[in-house]
Amino acid sequence: MRVTVVRPGDLGPSEASLWSMFQQSSPTTLNPFLSLAFARVVGRHRPDARVAVVETDRQIEAFLPFELADRRMGMPIGYPMNDLQAFGSRGTPIEARRVIRRAGLRGWRFVAAPAEHRALIPYHYEGTLAKVPVIDLNDGYQQYLSSHKKSSIKRIAEKRRPLERQFGPVSLQWCSPCPEQHIGQLIDWKRAKYGGARQLFADPAAGRILEELRTESGEDCRGLLSVLCAGDRAVALFSG
Repeated sequence: MRVTVVRPGDLGPSEASLWSMFQQSSPTTLNPFLSLAFARVVGRHRPDARVAVVETDRQIEAFLPFELADRRMGMPIGYPMNDLQAFGSRGTPIEARRVIRRAGLRGWRFVAAPAEHRALIPYHYEGTLAKVPVIDLNDGYQQYLSSHKKSSIKRIAEKRRPLERQFGPVSLQWCSPCPEQHIGQLIDWKRAKYGGARQLFADPAAGRILEELRTESGEDCRGLLSVLCAGDRAVALFSG
């Protein structure tokens, strides 16, 4: 096994195609944070962004994006904006410890990873397996809503009615018409509520990464800022 460490931007079209194929091999790895597009954006703004390329018999078996931290430790790429990590691979068994050592790392601190990721199962802390909810809107919102219990639908209506009485009709703008204004508002809200957000945006690179992601339009990582309005007022903002 050979492990080569490169910058995300050093990977060419053939590696990008392979990365995409690896990522699309399982529903659990389709998260944009696991895309090469995200790794490249981070790499343009953070000098310590890296990708370990794992090869066997000159064939690429896996990619592992990470960021270099103190004392040669690997961290999730884009952390703390992103805490999801995984090997992008063709499905062949991977010895995670061996890859980390050959990448020149003293260790790798992954925060969250897909449960089916066999290479990392030996390193899970006991009791840390968690179910992650997924909203499937492929058949539209009404179909999604009808799949819920009546009690859940009732609670949604109960929260919606007073909002409409106070501010006006509730509507969702899938893509913000005023992204500069709304992204600033989203950052302000997060800073006011979460200590982690204050820490994140204290790093000037975080704002630049977020701004570039907002304009990213690739199939595997597309910037999107949605706005939930009540009347003319933005009451919730969703960035993804």
